[in-house]
Amino acid sequence: DYIALAQSYIKAAQEFRAVFFRKQLVLCYQRVSGNPDFGVRYWDTDQSQVLPINDIEECTKITQFAQPALDIPGLNYVGLDIIKDNQGHYQLLEMNSGPQYNHYIEACGTDDIVEMYEKILMLERQYH
Repeated sequence: DYIALAQSYIKAAQEFRAVFFRKQLVLCYQRVSGNPDFGVRYWDTDQSQVLPINDIEECTKITQFAQPALDIPGLNYVGLDIIKDNQGHYQLLEMNSGPQYNHYIEACGTDDIVEMYEKILMLERQYH
């Protein structure tokens, strides 16, 4: 993707990757760099972590925030990179049409990813 997005600096409290299929949240995790300064590549720090988000309230808030993006016609599968700022407001950083899970798998194993694809298959079956 050769598209640049410019926006004002956001003091991040948390960073999330939220994966949606047909507007349903199928995987959500927090990306932690352990670096108090801005760092695009969170996984390159010694203290980086991937933390699965299972909190229903947080997942609901992220899903509600994401709805306008998920209403884009033809957008069936997407990974959204979202920052929650110090005031608790969510900001969309990036929409990934082909999200990768290698860092998640390195940190958490494959079980959640397999479960995500099972959810996707079940949702697809319901759709047709």
